[in-house]
Amino acid sequence: EIGFLKLTDGVWTFEYSTDFKNQNDIQPLTDFPDVDKVYKGKLAPFFLQRIPSLSQPKVMQVIEQENIDKTNEVELLKHFGKTSINNPFQLQPAF
Repeated sequence: EIGFLKLTDGVWTFEYSTDFKNQNDIQPLTDFPDVDKVYKGKLAPFFLQRIPSLSQPKVMQVIEQENIDKTNEVELLKHFGKTSINNPFQLQPAF
């Protein structure tokens, strides 16, 4: 477990887990270099790149079949964002 991503009142928040802060094997993510900082703002590229382009017909087909709101970043991340070819980390939604 590296950290926690939340959306509250339209503001994304990312912060590292205590376990991550207490280890030395994995470097902090490029978008979040300070492990003690709570990052707030727009969805960072680290997460945004996990949402595929909506111009891809196969992506739009899945969105329509699964009845996903294509303007809802949370739903898009839940459906498409678990893995990425850009890094080895997996996203796990917390319910």
